[in-house]
Amino acid sequence: MNDPVNKVLTLSDDHNQIQLRLNYNGKCMLDDVRIRGSQNLVPAVTGVCSAINTNGTWFTTRGGIATPDVVIKDNIVTIKNIKFGSVVEHGPSPPIPITSAGVSVESTCWMQ
Repeated sequence: MNDPVNKVLTLSDDHNQIQLRLNYNGKCMLDDVRIRGSQNLVPAVTGVCSAINTNGTWFTTRGGIATPDVVIKDNIVTIKNIKFGSVVEHGPSPPIPITSAGVSVESTCWMQ
């Protein structure tokens, strides 16, 4: 289920054995993870996110990033343009780091 206004997407398997809520409002982070109806297994503030440490500096998708693009077609969710750190575009090639950190990620999830 996608809530494009609040930029929250809930994914689950066909039996609701696992439920993941993705918050993509200026971040790209799982802020709610449930297994077999359990209570949330992750702290909503820190959640589950991508991170990279370069020269002692952490860059994460926990917040302060441009809102990634979410594309849903049938039961396939693709999250594009997840960017954190400093990047610059060079023509048609993928983003290239210009400082010690710069990452662009694309992720695809399949829902049943």
